[in-house]
Amino acid sequence: MKINESNMHFLQDYVMLTVHRSQINEAKYNPRIINDQNYKDLKKSLKKIKLREPLIWNKTSGNLIGGHQRLKILDEEWQKKYKNLDYDLIVAAVELDYKQEIELNIALNNPRLMGDYSIEKMNKILSNEEFPDIDFEIAGIKDEDLQIFGIEADLKNLDIAEIEETIQNFEQIKA
Repeated sequence: MKINESNMHFLQDYVMLTVHRSQINEAKYNPRIINDQNYKDLKKSLKKIKLREPLIWNKTSGNLIGGHQRLKILDEEWQKKYKNLDYDLIVAAVELDYKQEIELNIALNNPRLMGDYSIEKMNKILSNEEFPDIDFEIAGIKDEDLQIFGIEADLKNLDIAEIEETIQNFEQIKA
């Protein structure tokens, strides 16, 4: 499909490029952290539904701006099979100065800029009314998340620390 660049939206300012993994530097300043359980959940989800959103890479600095956790998983899975770390990735490539790069990284990691769940729509999805075959686990939804949305869940396996962490995460998203 040929793209008419004169008709592209003026706020869309990246190109899709294929780069070698060795060209991508992890941004040392990246503020995003992930705990072990959430990392395992992300890995499980990524392995099942694959990478469906490109990593964001600054062509100017070579730094990864968005997708650090996903890249770490890609590296681990690649090394299990091929024992080296240079493979090709399609990335959303931008050309930013260092200040703009950091601003974009912070914006991408800011929970306030991600929006909130519609409780009504999530309840519809989670209660299986219209979507009976959704695999909640692959979507990263746990029993305690179901409870937050008012859905009956298997309470016998709940971990209080995980519940508290989940509530804190939702409070951060709502803030």
